[in-house]
Amino acid sequence: MRYYKMSVIQSFNENTFNYKESLFLLFNSSPLPCFIVETGSFKIKAANESAVDFYEYGSTEFAELSFSDLHVAESKTKFLHQFKDKSKIRMAKGIFNQQKKHGTVVSVELYANSIDINNQPYFQISVVEVMDKIATQNNLSTETTERKKTEEKIRLLAHLVEETSDVLPASYNEPLYRKVLA
Repeated sequence: MRYYKMSVIQSFNENTFNYKESLFLLFNSSPLPCFIVETGSFKIKAANESAVDFYEYGSTEFAELSFSDLHVAESKTKFLHQFKDKSKIRMAKGIFNQQKKHGTVVSVELYANSIDINNQPYFQISVVEVMDKIATQNNLSTETTERKKTEEKIRLLAHLVEETSDVLPASYNEPLYRKVLA
């Protein structure tokens, strides 16, 4: 990753390049699926190439959809509740289940913020697939649970050894064995 001194960054402004064209290029070339969505109806006004590839809809098909149409039923309610009546938000995010064109359900994290285009409010929404993230979290949770169970078994075994040390053969009462068994 390259880091530039602030003076270099400040030398770029609206006069350096075509501002609107540059914003369009940032939107369209993003590796993340991105959408421009009406705030009230959630009608999709624009979808970048990554969105077309990820969701498997054509750009003309997206124009006929509402962003909420991409959500599965239980997730749609959550999405509408979270974003309803929020035409001015700096940043909102959440994890939702969405459905691709051919029915594949995916878990995604949505990042949304309000933008104005020609004095009209819209949401700019970026999508990050989190199926792997959720699977990893579930695996870590399972591993933590298993580790705790193993630790409890070891504690019980150590307690059992301590309680029965007077009936163990003399060789098990040697300091080396006591250390191993503890």
